[in-house]
Amino acid sequence: MSARAMQSYMRPLTAAIAIGDTTPVADTGAVAWSTTANTFLRWSGTAWAGMSGGGASSSTLATATYTTATLGAGASETGTVTLAVGYRLVDVQTSQAARVRLYTTAVKRSSDASRAIGTDPGYNAGVALDLVTTDNTVYNLAPTVAAYNRETTPSAAIPLSVTAIAAGAVTVTFTYGAL
Repeated sequence: MSARAMQSYMRPLTAAIAIGDTTPVADTGAVAWSTTANTFLRWSGTAWAGMSGGGASSSTLATATYTTATLGAGASETGTVTLAVGYRLVDVQTSQAARVRLYTTAVKRSSDASRAIGTDPGYNAGVALDLVTTDNTVYNLAPTVAAYNRETTPSAAIPLSVTAIAAGAVTVTFTYGAL
């Protein structure tokens, strides 16, 4: 497969399509994010149709926001953001330059607190996401990040740490789907 074909294959298809549309924009079985239906659709060969997620999963995306207190440059805040017990992150946006880390447990978050930017986490560190942003751009995660809460009693409260690169409050917006 050529590099161009591989790049196209790996990039998710996004289109202004709706359930029942008969506009063929992909091969049979292809999956696309519908900007009009706000969900994933599958091309049947004759029309776009909604996807069954299987079990309790959902193909609809949602957003969640976490805002820190005013932080000094290089200061961090820990807390939780409500996503889903199992989730797939699609986009992350910060209001300013920041480091955003999501974890499988609060204990793993505490153990990872002093790890420097650019240093890989150790084996079984429980780091689901470690993203350093430079501005308020929407960061599309491709491939997406699939993770889950591994607390003794799993919940949708996902442990996180946000570090301000410059002084100020940081708002982080997550776009995600439940697994």
